[in-house]
Amino acid sequence: MNIKLASIYHYLFLLLCFVIPFQKISSALPNIILIGLVVLFPFVVLKQHIKRLKTPEVFAYVALFLFLVVNMLLFQDIGKEINIIKKIATPIIILLLYAPITNVTSIKKTLILSCFTAIVISTIRIALFYFSETSFSFSNGALVDELLIIDRLYLGFMCIISIVASVNLIEAPVVKYRLPLVINISVSIFFILLASSRIAVLLLLLLFLLKILYAKKKVLYGLIFIGLMTVTASAFVVNKNLGERFFYTQSKASGKSYFELLKSWEARVVIWDCGVNILSSQTPILIGNGFYGTKDKLLECYKTTIDRKEKRDYFVSKGFNPHNTFLDFLLSYGIIAFSLFVILMGLLFKRVRFSYTQTALYVSLVCFSLIESYFQRQLGGYYFGFIFILLLFKEYLPKNK
Repeated sequence: MNIKLASIYHYLFLLLCFVIPFQKISSALPNIILIGLVVLFPFVVLKQHIKRLKTPEVFAYVALFLFLVVNMLLFQDIGKEINIIKKIATPIIILLLYAPITNVTSIKKTLILSCFTAIVISTIRIALFYFSETSFSFSNGALVDELLIIDRLYLGFMCIISIVASVNLIEAPVVKYRLPLVINISVSIFFILLASSRIAVLLLLLLFLLKILYAKKKVLYGLIFIGLMTVTASAFVVNKNLGERFFYTQSKASGKSYFELLKSWEARVVIWDCGVNILSSQTPILIGNGFYGTKDKLLECYKTTIDRKEKRDYFVSKGFNPHNTFLDFLLSYGIIAFSLFVILMGLLFKRVRFSYTQTALYVSLVCFSLIESYFQRQLGGYYFGFIFILLLFKEYLPKNK
């Protein structure tokens, strides 16, 4: 194996990890990098690299992908479905291209740097807008998503991954960049609270509770958790947008209860209700409706079940997908696809359960799967692939040949 080519390949893969969030700036760059990686791959890969991928988890994911392909070819509209099937293939490509890489820590560092850069760029864009318009609210989801470098949900998820990776690097036997990592954790937490990312806030608190369970110094981490709760509570007071997004206080004058407001304002309540109705009465349980067939049925449900015209028109114009990866597989490709995905998640849990870092990443992935159909976006396919790598591999030092 050519050492120089291997080094170039490694840095090219890290560049791919770094640029994924910036597709608003350059959507073609990841594809260009992928072409370079594919060209170099035969010159840097060894048999022992490929053997690393022979794990039950990889086999489960490949089985899921092959089932989706066969189902699509036999029962679904190939012209439409292929767009999403290609995105589901992305993690397989990422795993294969990662095989020659011998340092998973570099992946963690690159994801941290990528997230920090995304936060900086997003903050600058928001600041420029604020000073030009003099009025801005983080509770305005559409405007926030336009200003952020990627959607708020995905940026919040990136922040969580960055925090978990930073904590892992800080706890390493030899720490070279403790202060920058601490700064990154602080900035990521601040941005999650500033951007009013509800899922990220809840996930952050959940992962800290998980850290207490894994930690030897439980009292110390318990005190830190109390401090984090105090900071979070203060954020609700200082950042009224955070309270509006959590408790829908912008509608408190309506006289409705919190659950009534949740049903009125939270899109997923309507989406999941429609999804369950479609599952019970309009879904061939073995083969599903296809991803686009499911979207069409959801649109029909929005048209017939949402009374308020403005809200109905909004849902129809957005064409919301199931917003749950488990439900998406069940509705779109049936019980077999759903079962294979559940088996994959079970195998991953079995592998990572003794490591806090990997368990935290796993919990983050599962929670994200419960509130987002990330395989319907190229960004989601990439990040599933990167997290898959972090869950499967620790450090790997191949034998010299």
